[in-house]
Amino acid sequence: MLVVLFVRGITLQGAFNGIKFYLTPQFSKLYEGTVWLDAGTQVFFSMSLGLGAMQTLGSYNKFHHNCLRDCLLYAVVNSCTSIFGGFCIFSVLGYMAHEMGVPVTLGGPGLTFIAYPKALSLMPTMSKLLSIMFFLMLIFLGLDSQFVGVEGFTSQFMDAFPTLFNFRHSRAVFITAVCSLYYLMGLLMVTEGGMYIFQIMDFYSASGLVLLFVCFCESAAIAYCYGSKRFLEDLEHMLKRKIPLYFPVCWNLITPLTCASIAAIFMINVAPLQYGAYVYPKWTAALGWTITSCTCLTIPIMAVFQVITHLDEPKDLITAEYKLHQIHERPKNLSSWKNAPGQSGVAMHYSVVLDSNNIVF
Repeated sequence: MLVVLFVRGITLQGAFNGIKFYLTPQFSKLYEGTVWLDAGTQVFFSMSLGLGAMQTLGSYNKFHHNCLRDCLLYAVVNSCTSIFGGFCIFSVLGYMAHEMGVPVTLGGPGLTFIAYPKALSLMPTMSKLLSIMFFLMLIFLGLDSQFVGVEGFTSQFMDAFPTLFNFRHSRAVFITAVCSLYYLMGLLMVTEGGMYIFQIMDFYSASGLVLLFVCFCESAAIAYCYGSKRFLEDLEHMLKRKIPLYFPVCWNLITPLTCASIAAIFMINVAPLQYGAYVYPKWTAALGWTITSCTCLTIPIMAVFQVITHLDEPKDLITAEYKLHQIHERPKNLSSWKNAPGQSGVAMHYSVVLDSNNIVF
């Protein structure tokens, strides 16, 4: 679909102006905190970082699976697709701007649901076909994103509370309940004022500072709580090869410093939430920052809770752990299995310490 849109887009009048607008940097925008926040959010969302989805999907891999190769390939393909998608979008927007005699300036959610459909409707040929293909692509992209998001949440919740899912078809029932709840919540976004609600949820709870804070905590936990050296040894044991120095440098310095810097730049230049010409009232800002605080505070609160509940066995706090969905077969060179308290039969839970030589349950 992207190839079709690209080929059709670059053949339209005004496409060059749209591509020029896409590729021409505006350095004055670097002083705006929202630009940095949007850039970080774009990277996090496009690669599903800070959402728990990648960790959940990766936990289904075999122990010695080459996750380093997958990560590098995933990052390169994702970034190249995003850049290529920009050419597809702005070539068509350049055509729309040419036809309507307006500059190419519209961004945000309106770009996908207002400006681009409008541009497709103005095409001299195949406008209906391209519109159908475009919205089908959006539907499939949304479904793919939900597959990953729902799996990331449901697997972690079921692993955290295994005793709640001891009945038949428990996974299917739980996923159905979660999707139904998501659907009911999403109905608010398709009302007449849904876009205004969406802006609040998107800005304060689903992206921005929340994702920055989560990614900062993840990298800090790996580098300074679990230990970057220990984590590096675990990866080298799993991959059976040396890991480039670049990665521990990112865990210890680049990633946490980048997240903290973007957050600081945004907070210094923070501005009231705005959609088009409408500026949100102050009470929505108070509500939004309350949502942000509640989301972010769960991490330090749970960290303190885990420390308090593991005072007798502090080593458990930095011990890697196999979850239920990861136990597929009996590991080699292990003479026995150890049931965790409250587990029986095949639903077993194991604590595992990874070192450079073996796996100790």
